[in-house]
Amino acid sequence: MALRGNQKLKPKVELVAHDPAWATAALAEAQRLAVAFGRKRGDIEHIGSTAIAGIKAKPTIDVLPRVQSLDVLDQQADGIRAVGYRWHGELGIAGRRLSVARMHRDDTLAHNAAKSAWIKACEARALAWWWCASRT
Repeated sequence: MALRGNQKLKPKVELVAHDPAWATAALAEAQRLAVAFGRKRGDIEHIGSTAIAGIKAKPTIDVLPRVQSLDVLDQQADGIRAVGYRWHGELGIAGRRLSVARMHRDDTLAHNAAKSAWIKACEARALAWWWCASRT
């Protein structure tokens, strides 16, 4: 296949059968991140397709920490790096932060638009938790 101009080959995404070990791997990642956050963290949730039993998924574990604010999260960047994550900050999307522990085999950051609804639901739960926690 000939590429023209600035075209790039997109990496092939492979979906595999659900693996119950993904829950254990997500828990291990949450415990590793808990070290970075110390007392300044809320729950760390396993999100994305690997968190849904019974469906095929790209075997990449996604976790989402609940934090009091993005400022608090930004203050933890060095600690997050210290436990083996690459800190990408906003990475071009205001209001979000991205840290990656391991890259995909082809060393690209992949994003599946189908995860949007799941991520938005987790974000809504995190914001509801924050709102309730900030009122006590």
